[in-house]
Amino acid sequence: AQRSGLTQALGTTRTIMAIWQFDISFIERGGPSPRRTDDGHEVPSLPAERTRQANAWLNVVFGSPWEMMDGWYVFGEEAGNRVDLFTNPDESSELSARIDLRANPSTFITNICELGNVLGCAFFSAELWSHIEPAPIDIAQAIGASRAAAYVQNPVGFLRDIAGGA
Repeated sequence: AQRSGLTQALGTTRTIMAIWQFDISFIERGGPSPRRTDDGHEVPSLPAERTRQANAWLNVVFGSPWEMMDGWYVFGEEAGNRVDLFTNPDESSELSARIDLRANPSTFITNICELGNVLGCAFFSAELWSHIEPAPIDIAQAIGASRAAAYVQNPVGFLRDIAGGA
C-alpha cells in the first residue's frame, strides 16, 4: 500500500520519544479513525483547510516553527512540549502534540485543547488506542494511564518493572 505523509517520510508514524513524553494526534470529528499497520499505526490526514487554520493558529500562539525535515514543522521545543505539523503535497497534514511531563504542562494542554476545538478535532492516543476529547480533564485522565506518567511518578520502580523486577 502507498504510504503518505509522516508514514512515508519516517517509515512509520511511531516517532522516537522520551519515556516522559505523551503523544497525541489530532483527528477530525466524524472522520475516519486511525488504523493499525504492520509497523505501528496510521492517522488520517487533516484536509487542507484545517491545515491552513492550524498553521495560522500555531504561528500566533507559539510563534514561528522550525523545520525538522522538508514539510515537517515543529512549534515548540524538540525536547519539550511541542506541536508537529507535517504537510503533505496535497496540502493536507498530520498534526500531533507531544506533552512533556517533566514539568507542569497545564498551559500547553489548555492551548492544544483550544486548537483542537478550533479545528473541530478530537485527539487520539496510539499508546492507549483511544480517542480523547479536547478538554484538559480528559487529557489529564489519559496521561494518568500512560507509561510517561508511570515513569514520572516513580522512575526507579518503572525501570525495575520493565527490566523484569531485576
